[in-house]
Amino acid sequence: MLDIEVTPHLPKLPGLDITAYKASVLERFANPMIADTALRICMDGSSKLPKFILPSIENALRSNGSLRRLTLCVAAWLRFLNGVDEQGAVIEITDPKGPALNALAKQHRENPLPILEIADIFGELGRSTRFVEEVQLLLKMLYERGAKDALTFVVQG
Repeated sequence: MLDIEVTPHLPKLPGLDITAYKASVLERFANPMIADTALRICMDGSSKLPKFILPSIENALRSNGSLRRLTLCVAAWLRFLNGVDEQGAVIEITDPKGPALNALAKQHRENPLPILEIADIFGELGRSTRFVEEVQLLLKMLYERGAKDALTFVVQG
């Protein structure tokens, strides 16, 4: 994802070795002492996605670039908002918009449009046919086949 969908849209900064920087980020993520959890990463997703994921998707759309890996992040978050994992265990959603998003995710399940149309999260992206179709495909896959198969599908591209 970093190499294919994010790096092509980064500005060139004097003195920054982007290859070394990406390697250091991956090294930190691999550190077992950090032991970050998916639940913490998903926490406050309604404010994190617009800052960290959606701008790269917008750039990819403008340049007709690859966006499937980034879109999987969005689809996985929408699946998470349903509040139940693949084994049927309840997931605690910690987000200021959590109750409303959870209700929409449960009501619409594989139809992401009601959430993608929330402008203060997705802005104009909910109107992008390409983005919406990608989210629909991946969200359906997450529900029907699970995260492992969806990830394999995306990586094998």
